[in-house]
Amino acid sequence: MIECGMSSLSKEAQQLLYEVCKSNPVIWIRRSSARIQQLLDLEDDEASRLEKADLAHRYCSNFEYYNLYDSTCDGMDTPPDPGLPNVSSRLKHAKQDFSSFLDFITGQGVVRSGLESPFSIAALPPECRSYSYALSLRMTTVPDLELELLESGADAVQLKIDSLLVPDIRKLLGRQVATIRRILEVPVIIQVEEYVFEEASMPMSDREAIYFELLEQGLRLGAEYITVDLKHSPGRVSHLVRCSGRTKVIGHYLANEENSLGWDDESRMIQYQSVTFSSN
Repeated sequence: MIECGMSSLSKEAQQLLYEVCKSNPVIWIRRSSARIQQLLDLEDDEASRLEKADLAHRYCSNFEYYNLYDSTCDGMDTPPDPGLPNVSSRLKHAKQDFSSFLDFITGQGVVRSGLESPFSIAALPPECRSYSYALSLRMTTVPDLELELLESGADAVQLKIDSLLVPDIRKLLGRQVATIRRILEVPVIIQVEEYVFEEASMPMSDREAIYFELLEQGLRLGAEYITVDLKHSPGRVSHLVRCSGRTKVIGHYLANEENSLGWDDESRMIQYQSVTFSSN
């Protein structure tokens, strides 16, 4: 079911969606605010009100999908000539992106890859390969990078949230995940850098809550992987793993205690076993 009108802004519709998302995927599709304003020919105050109203969909959905502009739809404001050979190719990037997103959250991605090309490396998850390499990118530098030129052969992209001092960080994260997927076509790993809380002068009591909210946003975006620091509350970590769905959780821990016994310390193995995680 796809709802494209204004009815989902009503409280009754949102309550219904909230109940549905308890047992089914409910996807909130977002896109460029400037593009929406242009398409609907809205004044600035009208566009602002619509965007604020749209934020209510976060609380009655369990997934978010950022719909990037697709250059293959250029010229669609005029009726296409059915005789032209390129009509069927319009919106091909949007179609491919959204199909891949649905395949992932429903668990059909690996199955489909294997059926379409059983000998393709894409049919084998990075953690199952003999060798794998993740390209590390920082959230604040992605807009300035020419991703088309990053032909590094990476098996995945590790997107690091390296600042909280950006407007609407959740929407920015969604746009960057969508951009990486479209251009580089590899799985995404979401990691929150710990130093961002120092930069934002955030009280210690709020840091863990914001840290896990950002990782949960990675789950909403259908990120293939998220990383979690095992120094945090075991209860928080366990809850994150239980809610991870198709996303795989990578646990990491820096042991810098003096006189540490390393892996001979029994507590290390207890930590290791406390979270099911994938590692290259």
